[in-house]
Amino acid sequence: MESNLETLIPRSSLPVPYVQDLAKKSLATVPSRYVRPDQDPPFRSDSSSPGQVPIIDMNKLLSEESELDKFHNACKDWGFFQLINHGVSESLVETMKAEATNFFNLPTDEKKKFASKKGEVEGYGQLCVLSEEQKLDWCDLLSLTTIPVHLRKDYLLPKFPLPLRNALEAYSKEMENLGMKIINVMAKSLSIKPSDDMVRLFEPEGWQAMRLNYYPPCPEPELVMGLSPHSDGSGVTILLQVNETDGLQVKKDGNWIPIQSADNAFIINIGDMLEVMSNGIYSSIEHRAVIDSVKERISIATFCSPRLDFHNACKDWGFFQLVNHGVSESLVEKMKVEAKNLFNLPSDEKRKFASIKGEVEGYGQLFVVSEEQKLDWCDLLSLTLIPIHSRKDYLLPNFPLPLRNALEAYSKEMENLSKKIFNLMTKSLKIEPSDDLVRLFEPEGWQVMRLSYYPPCPQPELVMGLSPHSDGSGVTILLQVNEIDGLQVKKDGNWVLIQPVANAFIINIGDMLEVISNGIYPSIEHRAVVNSVKERISISTFCSPRLDAEIGPMPSLITPQTAPLFKRFAYADYLKTFFSRELDRKSRLHKLRVSQN
Repeated sequence: MESNLETLIPRSSLPVPYVQDLAKKSLATVPSRYVRPDQDPPFRSDSSSPGQVPIIDMNKLLSEESELDKFHNACKDWGFFQLINHGVSESLVETMKAEATNFFNLPTDEKKKFASKKGEVEGYGQLCVLSEEQKLDWCDLLSLTTIPVHLRKDYLLPKFPLPLRNALEAYSKEMENLGMKIINVMAKSLSIKPSDDMVRLFEPEGWQAMRLNYYPPCPEPELVMGLSPHSDGSGVTILLQVNETDGLQVKKDGNWIPIQSADNAFIINIGDMLEVMSNGIYSSIEHRAVIDSVKERISIATFCSPRLDFHNACKDWGFFQLVNHGVSESLVEKMKVEAKNLFNLPSDEKRKFASIKGEVEGYGQLFVVSEEQKLDWCDLLSLTLIPIHSRKDYLLPNFPLPLRNALEAYSKEMENLSKKIFNLMTKSLKIEPSDDLVRLFEPEGWQVMRLSYYPPCPQPELVMGLSPHSDGSGVTILLQVNEIDGLQVKKDGNWVLIQPVANAFIINIGDMLEVISNGIYPSIEHRAVVNSVKERISISTFCSPRLDAEIGPMPSLITPQTAPLFKRFAYADYLKTFFSRELDRKSRLHKLRVSQN
């Protein structure tokens, strides 16, 4: 409730002072970074506005039609309600309150052990601090993913004091159960057809994150914000008020309304995802946290969100866009600039990096194997980055220094990101540790980059920027350099244009992952189209197995009921055939299939 779910996805956040420590200094005035003249005063702006959010009784909700109507109107008109008789053990709730209080009472050095790490936003501190000029909220947070279990950070929950760990484990299960009850009631009150099955979006293992919030007293509470106005990115959020100090306010009809917590109640609010699913019938309402001058406030927010669906994206599409990936935004922007600079060089300068006879790296076009072959409307710069000993001495060492430095740094980030993706795939495919999918890609899995330039064309409907094909990699990570779309994927027999999301990488499954997953994750045919007015530039990073790897379906994916779909082969042998022919859809992969007689 008191968070935007986006803040729970890995993204760099700058370190800032702990507000709890600042408050202990008995400050007379608030440091300037916390002063918020841009915000409405933290008081109710209209005494005639509606007084309180509705209170819903869960016992009645499950048996009385009138309570269901009240529930529906609360979701529709307020986007908030308080839930009593919710069925969560009172003793567990009190234990959770006590352990949250105990955590914030720990010495600062103890809490620092759980501080957010570079590139992550889970942990203790503040989240999404992206610049030194950014105004700060008057709060300290402990944020963590609790479900799915395999996404938990090993430096957080497993290392917490045992009483807190045990309480969180039990509380997480209760919140999962309560969240699903609420989602089920919403599906009923919205009269959603069983065939639409809204509930399946949240199970099994919908994403659950928790945030323990500490708002210290402030000498000038009217100048600060405990938490800036926002809506949540969750499906629903369940808030537990730990102590008696109120501070949550919701925006209703243009006025800020303080919520006075009812006894033994949870405060529930609609998140952005439920507003989308309900087509705006249920609204995710703007809310904020304000501060008291005398007393601290503590709360626990549980964000109940849809499944991350990484597995289904890989299985059903073979493509997905990855946001909040942890790669430095400044590095990404530098890489974009240097790619543009390369293609803006005079032709004579670019020709210095032209592909040499017998090689498939360098500047020009690839996969041209005959004089009669139709050509693509693009220029490419292709080069091996990893292993280092496989780099061509006429390429990277001779590039302009800014491009060389950017490629070196970007290569390392792509290597790290691909390892994270391969580890997630191992878990989502439920591959046995003994099979060790990741070892096929490290140390020094083969990494190739391709900088692609698609100029405008006077007759774009007659040409191809890049012919339909699948990739021979494990995964490919694509960075869209400018604002021009052009990548299309083949889905259910139709070509679907991908519209890149801001600050996202486009990830696709390659042939080697289709083999390793025994066809569960398919490498999807894709192509590039061009337009008549503007150029398009992209950077593809092909993350592939080690050159000495033997590739085949993972043994743990083969059962008496599931036969291997592909032969075993040496990756080096596959590459020899891959580069000896023009791009031709998925023809290379088809030759690796086991004959089905």
